[in-house]
Amino acid sequence: MNTINYSNPLVSVLIPVYNSDKYLERCLNSISNQTYRHLEIIIVDDGSTDKSSSICDEFCKKDSRARVYHNENHGISYTRNFALDHTKGEYVFWIDSDDYVAHNAVELLLDYSQEYDSDYVICQYKKGDEDDYKFIRDKSQILSLSSSEALNLIYEDDYRSFLLVTCWGKLIKKDVYNGVRFPDGYIFEDVATSHYVLNNCKRIIMINDCFYYYYQRKDSILGKKVTLAKLDYLYFFEDRIAFFKKINNSVLMNKARLQYLHSLIWEFSRVKDILRDDYKLQYVIKQYRNYYKLGDFNSKFKYESKVYMYIFYVSPYLFDLIQKVQGRFLNG
Repeated sequence: MNTINYSNPLVSVLIPVYNSDKYLERCLNSISNQTYRHLEIIIVDDGSTDKSSSICDEFCKKDSRARVYHNENHGISYTRNFALDHTKGEYVFWIDSDDYVAHNAVELLLDYSQEYDSDYVICQYKKGDEDDYKFIRDKSQILSLSSSEALNLIYEDDYRSFLLVTCWGKLIKKDVYNGVRFPDGYIFEDVATSHYVLNNCKRIIMINDCFYYYYQRKDSILGKKVTLAKLDYLYFFEDRIAFFKKINNSVLMNKARLQYLHSLIWEFSRVKDILRDDYKLQYVIKQYRNYYKLGDFNSKFKYESKVYMYIFYVSPYLFDLIQKVQGRFLNG
């Protein structure tokens, strides 16, 4: 990187904690050992019932930069809002309590932010169940995006969409959270807020360096069996449509509509066959028909997809039967 007179801003590391005593010390130590020292470490314990609370207390005795708040259990959205409300830093860095980061993650992300005058710096992540992953630098590519380009990328690249939307694994100027609140009582809270946060950014930087280890727990939210709560993201996909309409971006509004329609199709069979919730099933059908009628499909949209989407519009049950018959035929 070029030689620049960098400032020394306070970075707030925000750690939501709930029943993660098996992994928590590793997470906390990876933050305490950061080469960038000007940190405040804010730990919010969301009513843990295991040993997480005492681990947090012991950690705060060892690192004077850390403070822990012990709350009754309210859920992840309340916890994230609480953490943001108690930050003093110019930047925030989220880390989930079962994950860990490279020892120089904050320092290098801050270097990128200051060199490229970025509000939002995203690093790569490694997913797995290793306890001591060896992070490797990769400076081969730096992608600089405007807010509009970043929002478009959500609908064009699944991997980068995940990188852009999640809270963790990025250094973010706190100001971009102005006016943004996580939806209390819901999961997929990052899906609910990411379009607002990205729209508030002037410059987003995505780097090839991997600094974040995304630890896969069997009991994580994404790993649990299908429940009604796991359909929360549908509300937020619908909200994206309204948001893009509000900011007069018809291209993104239509992309969000198509994503929402595909998601409703995907969830139909799960609601019908697994959850067996008739009220939710009728909601999925009604929402699909309402949004299907809102506009035409892009001329580049595959004819086969248009046919399938029309069949679902006419009869979701017929569509579901066709899919099941095709599945049995293909599987022999």
